[in-house]
Order: sequence, then structure tokens, then C-alpha cells
Amino acid sequence: MRVFDNFSNISGIIKNPIVTIGNFDGVHKGHQYIFETINKRAADIGGESVVLTFEPHPLKLFSNQRKLFLLTPTKKKIVLIEKMGVDNLILLNFTRDFAELSAEEFVKRVIVDMIKPKEIFVGYNYYFGKDREGNVELFKKFGHKYGFEVNIIEPYIIDDKIVSSSLCRELISDGKVRDVSKFLGSYYLIEGVVVKGEGIGRKLGFPTANIKSPSEVYPKHGVYAVKVGYKNKIWDGACSLGFNPTFDSVRLTVETYIFDFDEQIYDQKLKIVFIDRIRDMLKFNSLDELVSEIKCDVEKARAILKDVKISLKEIKFWF
Repeated sequence: MRVFDNFSNISGIIKNPIVTIGNFDGVHKGHQYIFETINKRAADIGGESVVLTFEPHPLKLFSNQRKLFLLTPTKKKIVLIEKMGVDNLILLNFTRDFAELSAEEFVKRVIVDMIKPKEIFVGYNYYFGKDREGNVELFKKFGHKYGFEVNIIEPYIIDDKIVSSSLCRELISDGKVRDVSKFLGSYYLIEGVVVKGEGIGRKLGFPTANIKSPSEVYPKHGVYAVKVGYKNKIWDGACSLGFNPTFDSVRLTVETYIFDFDEQIYDQKLKIVFIDRIRDMLKFNSLDELVSEIKCDVEKARAILKDVKISLKEIKFWF
């Protein structure tokens, strides 16, 4: 996949462009369907598929907008889109000046002059231009005016729900990590580097890997059955995510007890794949009570994970 971040390099390079436009946060099943559609259409006409996306996400630019937490940072999104077989990815630098473009200016200056598409595929609720003045009907009119066809992708439905990035964020934030996997097309994961913690887990007989992660969306605080990607192997584990109430912790931690594992891995990169939720964070009255509960957590996690198979290819490291 070719990746462009400078429009001066694009004009005339892409053959018979079949384009889709969007933020594509999460690259969920709905997005994947769109990418499959443009890939097939491009193959049918001897053209190339093109994904146009924005960096940063438009809502990140405006302080008066609600705070947006992204499922996939740009680096990870690029890898996921490439995995879908897309020919070309355009990362459009979204600035305040760019946000001032009218709907027609956006179509003329970006879509027509720089990409020269044969066809464009967008979602049923696509808006564009300053103050989101352009909708799909206006887009079709511009397509007729400037010589390209606009195709509308209807909502992608799973279990009577419209698949969307906001739905995936909501499910993850509610701790429904098993449910979200059907909408994402994979289990949700976070990645990070192992840092030194308080050493409490080791003293209790359950040494944990504490990670510092750039991820923006975390599952609801609690204990989870997880798969752990480290170097060229996948391990089973149990992850405690949140503020440890037993020790009155005020710092968010992601602590993972990796089963049958005994290595010093400070400063190493890990991927934590959330398979299912076991329980809420709890405050215990004694260390004995805590240790007893941890043993139960480990047993439950082992039972959950025994039939869950994940390949290294599925959780390729995107650092």
C-alpha cells in the first residue's frame, strides 16, 4: 500500500481512483466492508482503491468539541487499512484553515484537482465542508458537476445494531470486551512498554507486568482474562486495570499476571488482548483475602482462555 501525506505527490499517479473518505477510527467491520467494496470496484475497472482519511481527527482540533478518545492511533490505523488490501492511503493534514473550506471548495481542491476520482463511496451519514454543510445529496450533485460518480454505503448491521466507532467505544468503556469483538472483527487490545511498579504482585506470589500505554480507550476498570503478545509468543494471563482500592492507589495501572512466565521484561513491548471481563475492582480487608481472590481470578481466566486461539499474525506489533 502506498501512503501519501503530501498532495503535491498525488495528482496523476493513481490509476482510475476508486475512493472512500472518512476517519475510520477502529477500522471496524463497517469500515472493512467499505474497503472490500472499493477494492472490488477498483479491480472490476482496472483501477486502484484509495482511502482518504484525516490526521488529526477533526474533533481533536477544536477545544469546544467534546473530548474524543480514539480506538486506533494513526500508526495502527495505517497497518489495519493495509491489511485490508487497499492500494493507496492518503493522510490529509486537517488544520483550522482546512476546516474553513466550503463543501464545494473541498470537493474541487482536494477530490477533483488532486485525486481525480472515477467513483467515490461514502457512508449514508457522510458530511463535509465548513460546519458540515455538505451531505450525500450535495455530494452527488458535485459529482455530476465535476464528472465522478458518488455511491452511498448503507449502514452495516450486526445483531440489529449499526456498527460504528462510537458503539465500539461505548462497549469497551462498559467492559463488554467480548461483545465488541464481533463489531471490530477482532478482540480489543492495548499496547505499551513494561515499567517498574510497586512490586506488590511479586510479594503476593503473582508478579505482574505493568505497562505504560499510549492507548486512549481503556476497558472499564476491573479484572480481565487476557492474551499477552510478547516477542514471538502468546501467553495467557489475567489483567487488573484501574485504581487499586485495597492499597488506596490514585494512579491508573494496567497490571498483568502472565501465566507460567518468569522473565524480567522491563522496557519491553507488550500487547494486552482483552478476551473477557471477570469482575469489578474490589477493596479487600486483608492480604489473605486479596490473595484468595487473585487465585480465583486466575482459575476463571484459565477456564475462559483455554479454548481461545489467537495467532501472532492477528496481533502483529504496531510500534
